[in-house]
Amino acid sequence: MAYSAEFLDQILSNAPDLVYVFDLTTKKNVYLNQEIGNFLGYTVEEIQAMGDQLLPALCHPEDFIRYLKEHNPELLELPDGKISEFAYRMLHKSGSYKWFYSREKIIKRTPQGQALWVLGLTQEIDQNVKIGNKLRRSNHTGNCQAELLQSGHYLKKELYELIASDHKIFDFVQESSLDGIWYWDLEKQEHEWMSPKLWTTLGYDPANMPHAPSAWQDIIFPEDLKVAMENLSQHLADPLHPYDQIVRYRHQDGHTVWIRCRGLAIRNKEGKATRMLGAHTDVTSLKEKEKELEKTKHLLEEMGSMAQLGGWEFDLATEKITWTKTTLNIHEADPGFTPSLATATNFYKPGRSRDTIQRVVKQAIEHGTSYDEVLQIITARGNERWVRAIGKAEFHNDQCVRLYGTFQNIDQQVKAQEEFKVFKRFFKQSGDLMAVLNEEGVILDINPCFVTLLGADNQKLAGREFVSLIAPSDHTKVFTHLLPATENSQFLKFEARLTSGRVIEWRITPDTYQELFFVIGRDITLEKKVKKQKAALNKKLAEKTRHLELMTTNMTDLVCLHNPDSTYLYISPSCERVIGYTVEELMPLSLYSLIHLDDVSTVRSTFHQPLSDSSSDQTNTQEIEYRIRNKDGSYRWVRSQSTMVVENDQVIALTSTTRDITTEKEIVRQMAEMDHLLIEKERYLKLVTDNMTDMVCLHKPNGNYLYVSPSAYRITGYTPDELMQHNFYHYFHPNDIPILKQDSFPPISDNLSEQSTVQEFEFRFRKKSGAYIWFHTTSTAVVVDGEIMALTTASRDITAKKVAERTSMRYQKQLQRSNDELKNFAYIASHDLQEPLRMISSYLQLLEYRYKDKLDQDARDFIDYSVDGAERMKRLINALLEYSRVEHRFEQCNAVELNQVIQVVQQNLAVSFQEHNVRLCCGNLPVVQGNDTLMIQLFQNLISNSIKFKSSDGVKIFIDVQEKPDFWQFSVKDDGIGIEKKYQTKIFTIFKKLNPHISGTGIGLAVVKKVVELHQGEVWIESAPEQGTTIFFTLSKARSYEDHESNRQNEISIASGR
Repeated sequence: MAYSAEFLDQILSNAPDLVYVFDLTTKKNVYLNQEIGNFLGYTVEEIQAMGDQLLPALCHPEDFIRYLKEHNPELLELPDGKISEFAYRMLHKSGSYKWFYSREKIIKRTPQGQALWVLGLTQEIDQNVKIGNKLRRSNHTGNCQAELLQSGHYLKKELYELIASDHKIFDFVQESSLDGIWYWDLEKQEHEWMSPKLWTTLGYDPANMPHAPSAWQDIIFPEDLKVAMENLSQHLADPLHPYDQIVRYRHQDGHTVWIRCRGLAIRNKEGKATRMLGAHTDVTSLKEKEKELEKTKHLLEEMGSMAQLGGWEFDLATEKITWTKTTLNIHEADPGFTPSLATATNFYKPGRSRDTIQRVVKQAIEHGTSYDEVLQIITARGNERWVRAIGKAEFHNDQCVRLYGTFQNIDQQVKAQEEFKVFKRFFKQSGDLMAVLNEEGVILDINPCFVTLLGADNQKLAGREFVSLIAPSDHTKVFTHLLPATENSQFLKFEARLTSGRVIEWRITPDTYQELFFVIGRDITLEKKVKKQKAALNKKLAEKTRHLELMTTNMTDLVCLHNPDSTYLYISPSCERVIGYTVEELMPLSLYSLIHLDDVSTVRSTFHQPLSDSSSDQTNTQEIEYRIRNKDGSYRWVRSQSTMVVENDQVIALTSTTRDITTEKEIVRQMAEMDHLLIEKERYLKLVTDNMTDMVCLHKPNGNYLYVSPSAYRITGYTPDELMQHNFYHYFHPNDIPILKQDSFPPISDNLSEQSTVQEFEFRFRKKSGAYIWFHTTSTAVVVDGEIMALTTASRDITAKKVAERTSMRYQKQLQRSNDELKNFAYIASHDLQEPLRMISSYLQLLEYRYKDKLDQDARDFIDYSVDGAERMKRLINALLEYSRVEHRFEQCNAVELNQVIQVVQQNLAVSFQEHNVRLCCGNLPVVQGNDTLMIQLFQNLISNSIKFKSSDGVKIFIDVQEKPDFWQFSVKDDGIGIEKKYQTKIFTIFKKLNPHISGTGIGLAVVKKVVELHQGEVWIESAPEQGTTIFFTLSKARSYEDHESNRQNEISIASGR
């Protein structure tokens, strides 16, 4: 938000501190607020008159030398945003020196980056310095020592001694201690001395407040305490980090006190911080002024927003453009948008607006010329908007350093002006009589049409009473309608004659805001005359209508008489029969409101053709067909003969005779469609049959051919003419003829009429070569009056399919026989192999027992290896036996309660659970259709697998289930070692072990996969190394063994290619 210079000067003039802007090149003050009079006794004008001799004349010589040697060089090198501090003495107008403390920062630089202007804020610290001097003198008089002994607090005594011995500490105290000081023992942090001033500022009795950090920490705002302690830690670690923050304390009466808290760490020879010295300054009043300033700023922003008035500034040194919030809103730019000179200029509409702004900105920079222009911009959202751009230039040393100004959205005002121009143009060019009256009814303005009609001069009419233009007999009407706007706020119409006798229809519109009346008049003199003539004609037509009624009452056609404008004058009673409307319903309607939209223009042009060259008393007749809407919403075709009734070369009426021809139209349309369909049907039938791959035939019920498609030659080797030489059955296999005659054409039922019966059958057909091929034929019996008149057949060669079916059946039987043999082999092999293994193991153990004293270590190791191998072979055989039994067990299928299954698994694995510290978390599981033993085996194998591949001393296993529409989805999750992605597809393979160092047969997860697939489910894994493993599987909600067997047989059929 850009503020006015007067507003800013008012704020700065009431600031409690001295505010100034100092030019480093000219050594002069660019700006001073009124506080200078309270500080030094001089007026602003007296200070400005001193020019560059201000500091040499008023600054203490010692401090002026320090300024030239130390402070001025520091200012020239001061970075942006940094603050420089300086304490010095200045000569008061009374002749005495006073101490001041200034904080300064650079606010403006030259284009080369050199410091140019300094903003300063000065406080008077003369009283603080005098107190410090007293403390220094007390070191020689001993008075301070007596006070210290009386106080009894060692930290207070130590502080006083430190102030007396170290001038830096004294400087800090005398510059900072405004509302109390404090001294903290960092080695014994429960000891902290606080001067009474802070407690009195906060409303507490110093005598009741302990010298401990808890005293102030209990009343500081918690969030501010956190900030203060963080700054303390950083200051103790880094002496260059200042301990300086503004915090809030809770006053004893409950209100908030803002305190600036500054501190300095006292360090020993080793650099360790042992004490903390600090000062407090009550800045509550400054904070309140900040709030007031923020409120004022917000108010100005709201006012600018309401007036659509924003501000802007262009700093030529930095080439930075600053827009206020309202200016951003007028441009419809994003809040974070930062304009440049180029982007700001590009908002102006190309052409006059952009050329003008570029020209006036250039003139302002070069010559200091102010500008005030009304231009058009195109906003960031593409909207065109009228704006008022005002700009002024600020020069320094004959060079423009800044442009600033205002920016206002005047789009509505400009458009209102344009609308007023349009109104004025309409007012002048309108063919109606228009006038503007004041509240007394006096003419303020009158349009040319009105002037022309009255035959008077515009200047003579302005200022006259409107009623003076009206015939005296109609004055009462005018007075009645020219009521005050508060009583009459509607558009009012009335007829009143002018003094010339012309009849005018007047309309008066009151403007309550401007207290005006807008009068519009339409000359209806001719219109009234025409109405009178029309009334006479209507009377004449009414007479003719009565005669017409007598003639048409009993006619079947619809007879109408209507005006040239298509309104009805007479309708015959037959209208209800023709279009469903009664005479009363049809009379208010217009002829064209009932005609189909597509026919309106044709009917209108036919009924309203120009009169032919003939005598004035004859008639002109036209005939046309069109569609008219029935009362039920449907459209009917009608044929109308229309006759124009002419009198004195003027059409005074139209008579029409209308007949419903919908049925006639429908018959013609159907006949045309039938002819077209027959032609198309013959063409498409020949096209289809000639190009079909199947053999299409038409023959009599006795089998004699009537038609054979050309495809017969490709399929049978016979041409159509050759096939048609014999009966249909002549080419059948002898064994198929009885079946076909019995099944192909069953007797026709009694209620079958004019429809067809379709049959499908397969048979063998003899080719011309003598070989037989299989046909699949679809036969359609064409039935008329319950009798089969003909047969159409479409035959397809399915010989290859029949061969494939026989081959598939043979493969299926072989596959079933192989599966049974493999199953029997698994039982036999597992039982027969175990007996020799038991014998080998037993004899090897017996051999070791009897000859253990005679065998060396190698021999005993060989025996152990053999026994271990036999045991592993035995486990593999048992696993193979178990794997082969899975499908056999599935035949015993029933409802399985999975919660009970988990209990059984926990009992079976109780020892393993205890040894490996297993924690099993399982939700409520559903009842599924399956085998109890297989379900126990499924969950036991999955849980055992998680225990086997655990990653630590304990293992967590989570079992969860989700219900899907047709199945249950289970998951078994552990926190084990996980599995790499490349091995995840191999873990369900039988005898596949990914880790040879972990015991097992590698068959557990293979059994899991087989059990899940037997239950029509799927199983998969999600895992990553060191992140655990989750095995998912699904089980159908209700699948019986019969369902499984049916699905398995289908899969076998598909695999065999049937």
